[in-house]
Amino acid sequence: MFEILLCGMRGVMIRHLMYVYVECAMIDMFAKCGSLSQARQIFEGIENCLYHVIVGLFLKMKDAEIRTNAIVAASVVPGLAKLTLLKQGKEMHGYILKQGFESDIAVGTRKCTD
Repeated sequence: MFEILLCGMRGVMIRHLMYVYVECAMIDMFAKCGSLSQARQIFEGIENCLYHVIVGLFLKMKDAEIRTNAIVAASVVPGLAKLTLLKQGKEMHGYILKQGFESDIAVGTRKCTD
């Protein structure tokens, strides 16, 4: 089960990286042409896509009953906040407390800064 999950994660990341490569070239092109608002719009799209990938991978790990660590939890928190997923953010807060991650510096600083 764990191997299947890892293969799925690799596939998602490879597809995402291919899109990011093209989108970065578009950002560069728009910026060089003076269209900074369009460049910014593409950048924000990449950022939102990345947050969706991070949250999605965490949910797959959770469904596969793979125990995560504080670093994984700290990586998911900003994605939930940026995507304004309040219900899932509350669930993550409960998960962090249940796992005892609240005293971890990575989680504590994420909760304060993001």
